[in-house]
Amino acid sequence: MIDLNELERIVIGDELPVVECTNDKCDNVQTVESDADYPCPECGKGRLTSPLRILGMI
Repeated sequence: MIDLNELERIVIGDELPVVECTNDKCDNVQTVESDADYPCPECGKGRLTSPLRILGMI
């Protein structure tokens, strides 16, 4: 999960989040926009969701 220092850098805009696909069978890991929530382009079954969305901040 995300630590507070990384969360701060994402909120301030100094860093884009790196997320993993939610599909256990997919190994896709990529940088996404801070408000991302979309299907995984690799497997099409999982999702790539920004930590800010997961935490309900946006």
